Amino acid sequence: MHEFSLASEIVDMVEQAAKNAGKGKVTCIELEIGELAGVEESALLIALESLTLHSMSKGAQIITKNTKGKAICSNCNFEYELQDLFTLCPKCSGFRKQIISGKEFNILSIEAE
Repeated sequence: MHEFSLASEIVDMVEQAAKNAGKGKVTCIELEIGELAGVEESALLIALESLTLHSMSKGAQIITKNTKGKAICSNCNFEYELQDLFTLCPKCSGFRKQIISGKEFNILSIEAE
């Protein structure tokens, strides 16, 4: 369950950014999570809720933006959606691909007061 360590890093980064900006309370955290990032969103949200319980981020709204997995086939250059890293090209059944989205895991924005 690496989501707990990811959540811990998020809380540390968010609270440090808020402190650096002279803020005392984090009110909103917006995250981008790609479908291929290997992050279980529900476990991450539970970990965030637990870790922020006694911090300056307590009660902060957590917004997640999910990014679809997409790739370009290395054989036929067809662009297609991936549900996982093992999805074959639907046009030529090729396995080799260049992933163009879906591996994102970012803090997009923070609101604090």
